Amino acid sequence: MDDRTFLVLGGAGLVGIQVANRIAADVGPDRIVIASRRESTVAAAVERLSQRWAATEIVGEWGDVFLREEY
Repeated sequence: MDDRTFLVLGGAGLVGIQVANRIAADVGPDRIVIASRRESTVAAAVERLSQRWAATEIVGEWGDVFLREEY
């Protein structure tokens, strides 16, 4: 696999964090992007995952991917 970046939609929830943990443990990616609706939950997930997986860059993005920005 050339691109070693993974996107986890709903990544700040309980299941999303576990998916990110499995990706980090099994694949050892360069980067995991955690995407979810609320900034505060994304920030908490990024902090939690970053502490556990220091060799992987954990990035957070938030917002509603189903709603256009102008709304």
